[in-house]
Amino acid sequence: RELSESNRAFLPGLARALINLGVRYSELGRREDALKPTEEAVGICRELSESNRAFLSDLASALNNLGVSYNELGRREDALKPTEEAVGIYRELSESNRAFLPGLARALNNLGVRYSELGRREDAMKPTEEAVGIYRELSESNRAFLPDLASSLGVLGVVRRQGGNLQAASESFREGLAVLLPALVAYPQAHRPLADALAQDYFATLQRLGQEPDPDLMAACAAAFADAEAPP
Repeated sequence: RELSESNRAFLPGLARALINLGVRYSELGRREDALKPTEEAVGICRELSESNRAFLSDLASALNNLGVSYNELGRREDALKPTEEAVGIYRELSESNRAFLPGLARALNNLGVRYSELGRREDAMKPTEEAVGIYRELSESNRAFLPDLASSLGVLGVVRRQGGNLQAASESFREGLAVLLPALVAYPQAHRPLADALAQDYFATLQRLGQEPDPDLMAACAAAFADAEAPP
């Protein structure tokens, strides 16, 4: 901040530091503190992008984080607009550069959640399904995206369940677990939280349907969970 007051060349660095500061506060549960630096980062990135489109990706990232901050504070209506704007920017950028597809997928997932939380269940389905499609495509050439695909399938399952389609929701949770399984086996402790969340949603949805879980998948997950609990 001190450097940027006398030299605007340091504004991009200030904006990125503000974005990170907002994330750090949020991770510590200091949600009110997270909002101010995130809003300031959006303002700086917006100003920079008006004269240089190279900063559009920074603006999209800051907007996506701002939507998350508003949502964490219960300001769901306020969270929608920056998330929609982030999706629009990432979509434009990804049309000419596929490197922005992961950012688009993240923003689409958040947009689906925002719509769903506002009761706009039909609107929530399209961006969530699109996010799954992007991660599915990315993971075909790079297995590092498999956990992202699994997480996105979990979001899709929640949206489907909230829309009343329990059978489709259970399939999303089941596929999410199956997709995550290789990463869970390789790095059990790192991926255990996501696996637990998917499994809980899967079981809860099956219970409402009166159905039993996939036995082969459960056996494979149980083995991976045991590895995660084993001492190093």
